[in-house]
Order: sequence, then structure tokens, then C-alpha cells
Amino acid sequence: MSNKAKKIYFKDIYNTIYYQQPVTKSKLAERLDVSLAAVSSYVNELENSGIISCQGKIASQGGRKPLSYSINPEYRYIIGINLRSSHFYIYLLDLKAELLDSRIIDIESSRFFNYCDSLDQAIRQLLEKNQLEADRIAGIGISLSGITDAANKVVSWSKELDWQDQPLASSLELQLGIPVYVETDVRVYARNTLKPSIKKNDSRKNIAAVIYFSQGIGLALVIHNEILQGYTNRAGDNRFFVSKSGELVDIIHNNEYIKQMNKKPYYNYLQNEEEITRIKAKYQQYVSDNPGIEEELNRYTTRIAEMMTAITNLINPREIFLAGNVFDYNDLIFQEVRDKFADRADQVFHLPEVSRHYEKPLERGIARMIIEKSLSAGIWWQQQNH
Repeated sequence: MSNKAKKIYFKDIYNTIYYQQPVTKSKLAERLDVSLAAVSSYVNELENSGIISCQGKIASQGGRKPLSYSINPEYRYIIGINLRSSHFYIYLLDLKAELLDSRIIDIESSRFFNYCDSLDQAIRQLLEKNQLEADRIAGIGISLSGITDAANKVVSWSKELDWQDQPLASSLELQLGIPVYVETDVRVYARNTLKPSIKKNDSRKNIAAVIYFSQGIGLALVIHNEILQGYTNRAGDNRFFVSKSGELVDIIHNNEYIKQMNKKPYYNYLQNEEEITRIKAKYQQYVSDNPGIEEELNRYTTRIAEMMTAITNLINPREIFLAGNVFDYNDLIFQEVRDKFADRADQVFHLPEVSRHYEKPLERGIARMIIEKSLSAGIWWQQQNH
């Protein structure tokens, strides 16, 4: 069998175990539509390498109890970093996307070389603190607002960071000796909408959209269970989906409340509930103290609902996922957008589910990206064979 075919089988088996664990060899064979003998050979090789582990026997309806398998979360680790103009969020994950360590680091300048130095130092400190060598890291995943050329590991453009054609991932990779990948925030979030465990014949049904609001507007389209990139990496340009995008961007850049929300650190699902309550109260007070602001915020939520309507009419998604601090920290704005979209039911063929933050959406998205890249490259089993 060719190395390419072998790599594909390893990837499919690992992904199925990852998303359905614990799972038996017979279930793997059924899910992947391959022989039990073939699955057994690959599972044994993955187990011997330490990539997966046997979880013992499980109950069955008759006959011998089969062995079940799960991934080994400590086989490798993942570092994720989310870049903002005033700070970055760095975190350490195991292969099950469990958060092991995290830190928010303020920066004085977002100039490219200064930022790279700060990232290099923070990564080395994280490794030292957790007593990890570089070869224990599956990869470093970096997310930011802008346009990325993931294949060439370049930040093509980021208005927030004031970067253009900067070799971020390749520079850090050279310095650290660890695989580094860079992707836009919205496409990292979009990985949470992918359904790797569904059968290939059903994958065409998985259509979704992710809208990310920060200092700009990001849009990712998931078509047939794949994130659409486009020829120039600009698939999902929001200008195609909102008639008055300039007005929406002006509000994002000039409304004091929204600006404050966008400056806050990434929303964590473990966020203190008292802080969330204070933010809601501050929002209500802000609207009460500024009568003219209510109309501006009304236009803001209306334009977002219009954008969601246009997306629904074009791609007919099963889900629209709203991401960003303005939705995560503020229930009132999220509910208003969702209600306005629901009021447009007569303008669309069907109303997709509207959701927001999953548990650890950024961390899980980065973990899925790194695992996918590692499996596609065949890095792990190549390392085992040397």
C-alpha cells in the first residue's frame, strides 16, 4: 500500500476514534466501511506507537467482550495563541483539547518583529513552566483577525495589527523548531461546526455559516462539511452579504460600548458570572444615559439580521454561529439579533439554528486544526518510524 493511502487510513481511523471514543475495532470497520482485518492492523500500529490506548473491554450483547480504544491525550500537546492589538492569549492543550495552562500577555507594540519576539519568549516560558520539550508539541496554532495564506504560513493582511504580507508562522517555526500554523479567527471558530464523525454520504448536508464580530467582520462558510477558502483565500467576504457594510463597520469602530467589548480579552466559558452580570448592567445603563445610542445599536443589530438573511438565502445553512465578545459577553445583543432574524422568517426558505459560544470554541477549534494538519502531513507516524 502506498504511503499516501496509509496516511489517509491513519487519519480516518484517528478522527473516528477522536470523535466517537471509546470505540471498538468492529465499530471502526463499520463506520469506515473497511474490513475488520485492515482496521485491526492500523489500530494495533497506532496503539503500539502510543498515539491511541486500549481502554479495556466493554459490554456486548453476546460473545466475547470487545476491546475499546481512545486517543492518548498526552501523546502530544498543542499551543494556541490568539493575537490582538493590545495583548495576546496563549494556552496549552492536550490532544482532547483540555485546557492545561493559559495566560493573557499585554504588549506595548503590535509591530511585527516586536510581536514575534514577544511570542517567541512567551512560548519558551510556557514550555519551561510545564516541563515540555519542543518535540512534545504537535503544533502551534495562531488565530487573528484578517486574511491569511495558511498554505504559505503568511498573514496577508490584518487591519487590527497593521500587518501586510508578514511571514508569521514560518518565522516562528524557524526560531522554535515546532510546526506553526496561522488562520483567521472566524475559520478557527468554523472548525467547531464540522462533523468529522458523519458518514461521507451525509457530509453534503452539513452547511453552516460563522460570523465573527471584533474590530471587523469575519465570515466563514462551511459547505458540504468543508470550510470554503476561495481562490484568493477571501471566500466569505462580508461585503457580499450586507447592503450597508460601511455603516456596520462605522458603528463597530465608533460606538464606545462596542469598542470596549472588543478590547476585552477572549471570552472564556469559565468567565466569572458576576462580571457578566456587571457588563449587562453597564450596557443597560449606557443605553439609558445616551438616548441617541439606542437607535444606533438598533441599526447595528438590524444590519446583522439582514446579513444573516442574505447568507441563509444563498447557502441554506443548517446553523449560523455568532462569535465575538459583543455576543459572548452580552445576552441582550445576542437575543435582539436572534429575534430580529426570526422576524424575517417570511423572507427565507427556512430558519437555521442560531447559536453562539460552544464550550471553549477557540481552544477546540485550534486543537482540531493542529490535529488535522498533523494527520494530513503524517508527522506522528513518520516520527515513530525513525
